[in-house]
Amino acid sequence: MIRIKNINWYGRQTVKKDWISTNCITNKIYYIHGGNCTYTEIGVKKQFEKNSLYLIPFMADFHPFSDEKDPLDHSFVDFDIIPPIMSKSIYKLDFTSNFFIKSSVEYFLNIVGSSKEVTYYPLNFKDDVMSILFPLVTLLTNTFINSNNIPLTDNKLAILVMNDLLENINQDISINDIAKKYYTSPDVIIRSFKRSFNTTPYAYLKELRLKIAKQLLQSGEKFNYVAQAINYSDTSTLAHALKKDKTKNNT
Repeated sequence: MIRIKNINWYGRQTVKKDWISTNCITNKIYYIHGGNCTYTEIGVKKQFEKNSLYLIPFMADFHPFSDEKDPLDHSFVDFDIIPPIMSKSIYKLDFTSNFFIKSSVEYFLNIVGSSKEVTYYPLNFKDDVMSILFPLVTLLTNTFINSNNIPLTDNKLAILVMNDLLENINQDISINDIAKKYYTSPDVIIRSFKRSFNTTPYAYLKELRLKIAKQLLQSGEKFNYVAQAINYSDTSTLAHALKKDKTKNNT
């Protein structure tokens, strides 16, 4: 059973041209009201469809581009989830054939997209609305997961380690420190993590830091700020890592 936490919800918004989301360690649920907007999914360009609901896992390389003459019109929430969704794919939910899910999506839109205004509601805004939104986002996310057979892990140790890594994006953290925290060995940590997420803790943390770096750079941040934000020792080390990552993804 999944558990949703840390939801931010947004009113209906219109976006033109490139839109870089730097808050990339959260998942997103998008409803597309209209507009001509493309996005990349694992290097392939795709088109957002009108009147459709999408799940965008935090590991997806999400970079939408909106037509200035017919801009993206959307509503969305972003949220954390336990256990985490490790998929790099973006999922579209077919909710029209299920009356209960269709009604849930309509209710979701009444909360986050009822008017065409640029609005943002933080976590502590209107507790009564948040008490509705939490189970609603949980239901929709579960539906995405079940309808697309998205694999999740129930390995508690691996999930705890992942949360530690996410909380230390901009700090030094070692497997030895994590192992001591949970009274186990580094080998157990690495095996558990790799069995659950098909990657090592170090490789995962490196990939996530580079993902954040690319989005920050695309949004106009300076190289030295980005290096510091993701705990790289200097800009040349970051530049080398980005070049190596680009070469790997182009092969």
